[in-house]
Amino acid sequence: MNSALKSGLVAGLRDLNEQDETARRLFENFSSRQRDKRVTTAAQAEWFTGAQRWEIVALLRKLDNLGAGEFKVGRRGSKTRIEWLFSIRSLAAAAQGAAGTPEGIDPTQVDDDAEDGVVEVPEMEIETEEGDWIDHSFQLRPDMQITIRLPVDLTSKEADRIGGFIRQLPFDA
Repeated sequence: MNSALKSGLVAGLRDLNEQDETARRLFENFSSRQRDKRVTTAAQAEWFTGAQRWEIVALLRKLDNLGAGEFKVGRRGSKTRIEWLFSIRSLAAAAQGAAGTPEGIDPTQVDDDAEDGVVEVPEMEIETEEGDWIDHSFQLRPDMQITIRLPVDLTSKEADRIGGFIRQLPFDA
């Protein structure tokens, strides 16, 4: 990766670290690690940061847009994750201003606790992944709030279908 792209990555990481509490907690976790990882799942990032699922998905997408890694939405049994293009320890150091530019992943310094560098998080602490969902709250009436759980990647067509379904529910004329 050329130095101009890396300098844009560093600036973006520093901005994220300054402006986003969830990113700051993730970078703090990464900077305290003894070894690197090739992959971080959304569930792991939730565990590390204490953030909600939608916050983590948004953060992983931002990191993808900066060029730190490749965000992958979980499909067909795969977990939502980011596959890192750089050492997570060097990404954290760059974000925190302790180093200049992120370094590549050293294969001898990767956490080999699990296949593909993915370390499992205790199941009792996280929800099982059936897909990526966001809970949306809506104040239907002054005294009634409803919540609906929808997929993170909801399409406009699917939203129209749900709207049509809801329009058919009332019995009044």
